[in-house]
Amino acid sequence: MMMEIIRQENYKVTEWKGGVTREILIQPQGSSLVERNFDLRISSAVIESPESTFSDFTGYRRCLLPVDGDITLFRDSERISLKWNEPFFFDGSDKIRSTNTQGAIDFNVIYREGTNVKVSVVSGEIVINTRSLIFALEALQMGKATLQPYDSVLIDSQTNCFGRAIVVSFA
Repeated sequence: MMMEIIRQENYKVTEWKGGVTREILIQPQGSSLVERNFDLRISSAVIESPESTFSDFTGYRRCLLPVDGDITLFRDSERISLKWNEPFFFDGSDKIRSTNTQGAIDFNVIYREGTNVKVSVVSGEIVINTRSLIFALEALQMGKATLQPYDSVLIDSQTNCFGRAIVVSFA
């Protein structure tokens, strides 16, 4: 069984005009967001700008959740108020803009079309049976290890934990 704990302070941090993004995982290892040669990228951003326009990720699907603060998306004439416990999926080529509270934190999954990815918010006793990344929303107990909020753990087989988290399962 593989279990790799990834602490928030070890995430790859990049600045953009709207805030700071913390890259948690990119697959395959060594791929790049800029070169668009990845199959899966999981990140969390602190959004300092009250408005932003999303980058075009044609050929990819996206999933977004607010972790802290309020985030509202606009797609054409549609207004979408995101909820912390409901992953919102959309096409990477959609023209999206957003408004949010200053300092809002999101959780963002971008994956190549055709890649099998499942995103869910779970709480209480959690049993996971597939390769997954678990992102702690509060202190998360994993056997003898404790993850602090916004820490992650990468697993490849059955794992039990307790707390509230976002789980991204992928092949």
